[in-house]
Amino acid sequence: ITHWDTIKGRPWINWNIETSGLQMSNAAIALQMLLPGTINLNGIQGGEDETMKNMTTLRALAVPIFMNGNYKRCDCDEGLSKEVNYAIHQPVADLIQLERYYSRRNRYVLVANFGEENVNLVQVGKIYAGGELVLDTSKSLPDLGQELVKFSDIALPPGEAVVIKLPK
Repeated sequence: ITHWDTIKGRPWINWNIETSGLQMSNAAIALQMLLPGTINLNGIQGGEDETMKNMTTLRALAVPIFMNGNYKRCDCDEGLSKEVNYAIHQPVADLIQLERYYSRRNRYVLVANFGEENVNLVQVGKIYAGGELVLDTSKSLPDLGQELVKFSDIALPPGEAVVIKLPK
């Protein structure tokens, strides 16, 4: 992802992901929906309609997720400079953490469990305390937007993901 996104001749990524006959977990769908650029998911099996609806709404409304970089005016040939607006980490085995951000906006952190066991997000909680729950594909946490959720209080089931909006 990072190599493709930094090539000057490719200012916008269009991910065309063919998934015909491939069973995808909620974690895989959520991760792909938060990648920078435009996502085309074709023939998805698995996941839930509600997860897709929530992720599509989030992509449409959240500037840090919609934008494919932070753009600043500069005195250069292009007239704009682009800075990446995502960071990908693997805090523990089978756990992917994708952070999306944009200048003067909230940051969003997706944590996806690709393992076969529940994973406590204590390691993620060492970096970020927590924030507003935007998506819980497992539906095991309190209702969305009701209260602040701490990463250290989350035990993420296998194949599931959470998206948390961090405070400014």
